[in-house]
Amino acid sequence: MPKINASTVAEHRAQQREALIGAAIDILVNEGAAAVTPAAVGARAGLARSSVYQYFDSSAALLATITEEAFRRSNEALTRAMATAKGPLERVEAFFAESLRLGAEGAHRPAVALMNAGLPPACQQRLMELHLDQ
Repeated sequence: MPKINASTVAEHRAQQREALIGAAIDILVNEGAAAVTPAAVGARAGLARSSVYQYFDSSAALLATITEEAFRRSNEALTRAMATAKGPLERVEAFFAESLRLGAEGAHRPAVALMNAGLPPACQQRLMELHLDQ
């Protein structure tokens, strides 16, 4: 039976999922979209390939999750940054300051890697729609 390193099974699963997403992002950014496979992601995260399938059913599901999580996290950070701004000018300043911070931290690296991955136009369009929907 696998060792659980959390106080609950749900917390353990959340930690494992985050580790897999982190591993997938690292592979995507450094090796490209084609290298994001369940076997490679599992190896990078220290899990068996079969364990990866408990969280993601394919390489495409991993890439979709990377994209969704990157946009969700960035949008949450922007919302938090603008929440305390007083007036339109402060909101614009907060938006740009947070955008620059996110860029400096590399939050946009997965999106850049995917846009440069030579994905079919329909996939690139869907990435842009995901971004706009967030």
